[in-house]
Amino acid sequence: MKTLFENLKEEHKLQLEVMAELYPNSHARLVKTLEDNYLYSLMTISDAYTLILNTSNKSFSVNNLSDLFYE
Repeated sequence: MKTLFENLKEEHKLQLEVMAELYPNSHARLVKTLEDNYLYSLMTISDAYTLILNTSNKSFSVNNLSDLFYE
């Protein structure tokens, strides 16, 4: 089973790199969360919100969170 980081779409991984330059500590924590989990339902609401905000700039919803990952 792939981790959330492995399943994250490439365009969103690139957006995370931009986040790393601006917010290195938040980026490191978020990447660790993605590397340690296999299901996005196990993420905290805060981490899910941060991921959506910094990768797609869409509103927070389960559908928008799901859209960030490959099936």
